Amino acid sequence: MFWGLLGQGTRLYEREVSVSDAIGRAFKGTHGRGTPELPADWPTQPADYLMTGQIPGIIYRGDYFVTSYVPGYLLTGGRTEMILARSDRSGNPYPGWRAARSAPKGDSEMKPLTKLVDTKAVPVARLKQPMQADGKLNEWTTPTAIIDTAALVFPTMMRTPSRHTTDPWGGPADLSVKAYLGWDGEALCIAAEVTDDRQFNTQSGETLYDGDCMQVGLINPEGLQWNFGLALTEEQGAQIQQWTGKDDTALKNAKYAVVRDDEAHVTRYELRLPLADLGLTPGGQCSYYLMFFDDDTGNGSRYRFQWAPNAMEPFKRDFFPRVVLGE
Repeated sequence: MFWGLLGQGTRLYEREVSVSDAIGRAFKGTHGRGTPELPADWPTQPADYLMTGQIPGIIYRGDYFVTSYVPGYLLTGGRTEMILARSDRSGNPYPGWRAARSAPKGDSEMKPLTKLVDTKAVPVARLKQPMQADGKLNEWTTPTAIIDTAALVFPTMMRTPSRHTTDPWGGPADLSVKAYLGWDGEALCIAAEVTDDRQFNTQSGETLYDGDCMQVGLINPEGLQWNFGLALTEEQGAQIQQWTGKDDTALKNAKYAVVRDDEAHVTRYELRLPLADLGLTPGGQCSYYLMFFDDDTGNGSRYRFQWAPNAMEPFKRDFFPRVVLGE
């Protein structure tokens, strides 16, 4: 029994090479190289794909149905109408997927898989002066992270246009981020300069994330997690929200600001949290994650940039980037 057969079922589809036409039969089983460039014999997406939803040489198996209905073409020998078998359902937000990696022995050109986010502890410098939470970012120089690639857009269906996604991420001018982490001797400091063509947030409280918003997750050496949101709202101005944390001490002592520059299409965030409230000490490590939500209409966020996973339980440090509070 090959790997993953028992997992075949609903919420899973696979794009398989088909022997039903000449393009599919021309495939020689060539392996990928771990790069975006496809081997020459792989079936490729035609120019009229957005109109037809079909790629010659491939066929889809499985589906994303989540009800008790199980269509017949989930079966290995299942058959269905060609218009359904060839239609790309990857734009649906619910499907699962599988991936595998293999290569012939001696294939020295196969490149190793790499992580998008490095989880090794990186030292962050102490700021030369205490951070003023004013949204000006005068204290900051080199970004800790630059987030401007579709690979960090979630849900994944929002990364590129498709028949099911009419308003995906539009590139760095639509949303891109320079994020900063540091400390000033007494507090952990987080800042971000977000290029965003349109600024909207009509939310408050628990739903603050459902608009333009910066979300910050912090995990101390004991594995305790805090999750804060910071946004510039339409009715109440700059607002902060805490979803998880040991208690609300850090929230009460937090200093923050969100400032919008409409002419430059930039929103600047600053957040200052006392080290003691987070269980952090000079020289200690802090794991973190960042998310930036985008709302261009006032009707809710379309997608988010996600720098490392969201909060998780139990906490696994290998999934999160880390910083060391150095001098």
